[in-house]
Amino acid sequence: MAILGYEGMIKARTGLALFQHHDAITGTAKQFVTHDYGVKLFEGIIAARNVQKTASQFLLSKVNIRQGFTKKISILILIN
Repeated sequence: MAILGYEGMIKARTGLALFQHHDAITGTAKQFVTHDYGVKLFEGIIAARNVQKTASQFLLSKVNIRQGFTKKISILILIN
């Protein structure tokens, strides 16, 4: 995982964006394309769950464990 799940969140956002494409919404996409949309959305959901897991572990960890993540969080905030 990159900076606390950054790549996972990109994957989740991309999957959602594909699923919101006009062909996916109107049902005019071919079957294999619809299947691909579903696979990408599912992969995005899994990636988002992994980010939630990492964030939960961080937030519930003891203070001395959190200190190692402080630099990574600062970088993540600067990127956004």
